[in-house]
Amino acid sequence: MLDLIASTLPSWSWKRRRSSGLPHTYPAPSAEYAPIPDANEDGSVPVAPSPVTIDALTRWTFFVLGCAILLPWNALIVAIPYFTSVLSHSSHSRTLASTLSTAFTLSNLLFLLHATSTAPHSNPRRRVTLALGLTALPLLLFGLSTLGSPSEEDKDGGGVGVAWYYAFLVVNTAACAAAGSYLQSAGVGLASLFGQGAMQAVFSGQGAIAVLISLLQLITSLASAHSTSPSRPADLGPGTLAFFLLSALFLIGALALFVRLVCSPAYAAAVSSADADAAHKRGDVSVWEVNRKVWKYGLAVMLVFVVTLSVFPPITSRIRSTHPPPQPLLLTPALFPALHFLLFNIFDLLGRSLPSLPLFFRPSHRLLLAVSLTRTLFIPLFLSCNISSSSSPPLINSDAAYLAILALFGVSNGWASTMGMIAGSSAEFNLEGGLRPEERDTAASVLLFWLTAGLGLGSVASFGVGWAAPPA
Repeated sequence: MLDLIASTLPSWSWKRRRSSGLPHTYPAPSAEYAPIPDANEDGSVPVAPSPVTIDALTRWTFFVLGCAILLPWNALIVAIPYFTSVLSHSSHSRTLASTLSTAFTLSNLLFLLHATSTAPHSNPRRRVTLALGLTALPLLLFGLSTLGSPSEEDKDGGGVGVAWYYAFLVVNTAACAAAGSYLQSAGVGLASLFGQGAMQAVFSGQGAIAVLISLLQLITSLASAHSTSPSRPADLGPGTLAFFLLSALFLIGALALFVRLVCSPAYAAAVSSADADAAHKRGDVSVWEVNRKVWKYGLAVMLVFVVTLSVFPPITSRIRSTHPPPQPLLLTPALFPALHFLLFNIFDLLGRSLPSLPLFFRPSHRLLLAVSLTRTLFIPLFLSCNISSSSSPPLINSDAAYLAILALFGVSNGWASTMGMIAGSSAEFNLEGGLRPEERDTAASVLLFWLTAGLGLGSVASFGVGWAAPPA
């Protein structure tokens, strides 16, 4: 899936990076090579990216598909503060973020298994088309639910309205994840047929959508705050409604752009070329054998997301500013969570781009495992921030310190996960595992399951971390 290297060379030399339309997140081979004395201990040496020639329509279509793949997840996590406020008087409010995260990731894992196992016998064009439409529907329902949320009487009494609304949130979250699983499998599979340029566009879109969605949520939250009087909390409902409606419209636009690509000569050429030689390349590839070769990278990627999902967003969305009243608008309880989503995603995007720089291209699985394990320190750090409403000050009693921790948290998440996917699925970098060039696509799929398993385990772990946190 990550088509990084076209052929195996004994050694490599660095070349200056040449620019192209999208950021070069994934390395490609240099045209020349020479011995390098300080290669990594596992035999892999980072290489500089080279330009990829795909037309503008293909590039933008897969960039938008990359955005669409992660849109459901980002749409959910930025709306959690609103859902929590609706159920604030019920027993579900404390664990709502963990429940929705778990429902999403477990549904994503189960349906991704089915999507991947049936992919060889499916029509990827049809799957992408249907998945885009089916993913837009739950997002639209989330938005419309803001118009009919439980009444104040139901909230205070924890009545039937609250129970039905809670059930709707869980079921609709699982449905959104299920549709997104097929979009993820078919979209990335199609991108691999167009080569490295299309794959770079997909991953660039995945990083960019998180920043754009968080920025949109912050803007809509600001609009809601300005429309309320200072004497009462901001109503997040109108902003959440606008957010989900725009997200659904984005998916419809992505569908229109994809249909245009399908009708182009480039699509016909890429699909027919891939169909011509796919059969004889994969006949002897075993998923279990490939997993044996990539499991160290997979473990590192999984641990990254176990730590991230155990605190983000269930714990981090509960952290409030330590600034004394009167607080600046962005530091108020209504807007501080939206600000933290935006900052995390900006630094996560920065981390995703770092492997394109020679200084930060480190494909050693030992280093990645060390970084992944070290990230567990973020759990007690976030628990030491301003979560509790008690009069005693928190251990970390500074907004600057909290935001610095959040920035490092985001950068390390983006870098370690991206570096693990690049190195683990490369025959040139994964030398210790003995990965063959024809196993690269399968290796990327196996690593994707490790990643998704990390999301699921992290969501489950967030329950324990949430109960260990002081009450808000």
